[in-house]
Amino acid sequence: MKKKKQTISKELRMPHIYREDLEKIENLILNELKPREYKIETNEYEYEKVEQLQKDLGTAVDLHVQTYTPYLSIDFNKNSARVYSGDDDLKTMGAFDQIFSILSKKERRVLYYLSKVSVWVAPILFFAPIRALAEIDKVDNPKLWVVLGVVLVSALWWVIGFYSSLYKFSIIDFTYLKEKPNFIVRNKDQIILVVIGAIIGAIATIVFNKILF
Repeated sequence: MKKKKQTISKELRMPHIYREDLEKIENLILNELKPREYKIETNEYEYEKVEQLQKDLGTAVDLHVQTYTPYLSIDFNKNSARVYSGDDDLKTMGAFDQIFSILSKKERRVLYYLSKVSVWVAPILFFAPIRALAEIDKVDNPKLWVVLGVVLVSALWWVIGFYSSLYKFSIIDFTYLKEKPNFIVRNKDQIILVVIGAIIGAIATIVFNKILF
């Protein structure tokens, strides 16, 4: 009788990682996991070390880190991100947990959840005011502009959330965090969605309380 290997996979929520994160992971892999083979892949090239990744590459949405014997992969794509292990021995699982811990601290959780919510809530907020529009017969009625505001902001929320989740799920920055712009510039996507969510919440409350009912 022989025990079968158990694989493990954990999903990440819209990670945004920097060069120092890649270096931490590489150091852990080479010094603790010590695989037979280790490589980093982009859409166009394959690298043996993080130091070979030029800083002027800017950012990417696709990057893959793989080791063999034991097998472990870190996959960043434009619409998903995960850490996967094909081996379940103690050393591999220990490295797996440490790598996931490093990357989970780089998740853009606010953007992730707002993007998920926007897919379902924004369309409802977009179509619900149609009833109110049918009852407003004057162009200069302030209620008309409130309703139109809900429609436009909801549409914007949905577009940003949809685009972020499908095309910018993972962001890999090949420079160091300290070399990047300030917090507001780095997190503009999350801030925009938070502001939009707040505006929608305020306007929707007015609409549903004073117009629809």
